[in-house]
Amino acid sequence: MAFFYIAAMVLNKQLFQMLVILFFLVGCVNDKTNNSETNNKVVEKEKVNQTTKKEEQKKIKGEKKNTSNKNSNAKASLPKNKKNKKPQGKKAILNNTNQTVEKRMEALLKFDKSITKPDEYKLFKKIVQNPKEHLRLREAAIKKIYKKSGEDLEMLQYLFSVIRGKDDSFKPAVLYALKTMSYSSQLLQQKRSAYLQAMRDGLLTTQSKEAYRQILKDLAEKNDPEAAKTLINILKTNDYSKFALKDIFPILSRNIRPQLYPSMHSVLQNTKSEEIKIGMLPLIAEYPPARTTLLQLLDNTDENIKVRLKAAEVIANKAKPQFYQYTKSIIFNENDNIKLRRFCLQQIEKFDFKIIAKYKNLQKDLENLATSDIKLAKSVSKILARF
Repeated sequence: MAFFYIAAMVLNKQLFQMLVILFFLVGCVNDKTNNSETNNKVVEKEKVNQTTKKEEQKKIKGEKKNTSNKNSNAKASLPKNKKNKKPQGKKAILNNTNQTVEKRMEALLKFDKSITKPDEYKLFKKIVQNPKEHLRLREAAIKKIYKKSGEDLEMLQYLFSVIRGKDDSFKPAVLYALKTMSYSSQLLQQKRSAYLQAMRDGLLTTQSKEAYRQILKDLAEKNDPEAAKTLINILKTNDYSKFALKDIFPILSRNIRPQLYPSMHSVLQNTKSEEIKIGMLPLIAEYPPARTTLLQLLDNTDENIKVRLKAAEVIANKAKPQFYQYTKSIIFNENDNIKLRRFCLQQIEKFDFKIIAKYKNLQKDLENLATSDIKLAKSVSKILARF
């Protein structure tokens, strides 16, 4: 029994040692296996990382290459773009309706003061004749082609049509252009009748006060009868919406014709306007029927003193030999306006003595004139001193 017991113990010990060894070996194998798996994972992870890095590097290289290519392309196309962005010439800018008015005006002003080249004239003519163009451009363009336009029948006909038309905005520039051309353009001088007719027609279509005034003045400067007729008609209708009353008589005075006297006299007789009376009196002094009206205004104590003074002035200028006869009753009427009495004597004082000497009873009348007015007495003394 002891033997078996000892043997069992020995076997158990050996078995235990074998189990320990086996356990150890199994543990080692597991460790190796685990280490191997771990290592494999690490390796795989490193491979993945390396692959990712390689892909990223390729991507970066690709991007750099693309960037390089883009830069190269940009550099390659840069000269071409620069060539395309070359500044346009003044003619190209002016001809480009997509450009701003300011830029086109800037280009236009760079041209010569007077356009002579056919291609440039053609461009400027197109701008002038295009009503869709900005007014500033058209006005500036026509100034550049005064001379050439005066040689161009088509252009003259176009300018006449503008005056006859209803669009008033461009008329002042056209009127000024034609007036400027008229001094040198033989063609325009040949077309004088058409020019005048265009302005007569323009008086009927023009609503702009500025354009209307200019047309009327230009007609008057050319001594066209229609100018005076129009002015007289304005006085008759009392419509000064297009032409101011104060501007009528200076123009009318340069266009007086005997055939106009009856109409002018009619205006004077029917008007209540002091301004019209004062403006009309000097213009009709040569018309015999108007002299009666003139004397009536002079003697009418109810008339405005400015009108009476103007009447006396007109008589003094136009009828010196009869002046004392016409004004004697005023000079010696103490109840009449003192300004008018003084004025009448002052006019006589200025006359040549040959005229004064023919005034019947002037010397005797003045010697008997008793007055307390210092200015009136002074004039009397000066006149008597000349006898």
